Amino acid sequence: MRIVRTRYKVLYLLGFGAIGFALSALLNAVDGSGLAAAVASILLNGLLVVAVRCFRVPEEDIAAPRPWWRMTGRPTAGFLLGTVYGLSGLGYAVFAVLGRLPAATTPEEAVQGTPFFVVVDTLIALAWAVLYLRSSRRLARVGGPAVDFPADRVGFGGSVVDEGR
Repeated sequence: MRIVRTRYKVLYLLGFGAIGFALSALLNAVDGSGLAAAVASILLNGLLVVAVRCFRVPEEDIAAPRPWWRMTGRPTAGFLLGTVYGLSGLGYAVFAVLGRLPAATTPEEAVQGTPFFVVVDTLIALAWAVLYLRSSRRLARVGGPAVDFPADRVGFGGSVVDEGR
């Protein structure tokens, strides 16, 4: 499955985000032990992994698998997302250090919004930031969205991609 059109990408993110939010709210209402936050985090990170592999820009070959290191179609998108995830991870860390989160007094609290969960979310956000920034740096070096098309192939955006001349 490859998703090229922006509206379908937005629908994908909104749809699965809503499912994650609803599942988290349901689990939190049934069992307030922090299971909801863990399930939502796993679901949303899984959603992101699938999106990275399926979302394509029109210039990308939709038949070929995306290189393992490639997170976005264009460097600008990756720099933006990497910055957002980096700031998010730093924000988690700052709030944990400043002690604005409640201290855990029971095992249930240790999972729900306390420093342990913040540390995990911080590390995950910083990992996404590194992946996006490294991908964009590499894309910027090789010249943007063009990928390994055959020499006689016309790109999906209507532009000729290296005719071998």
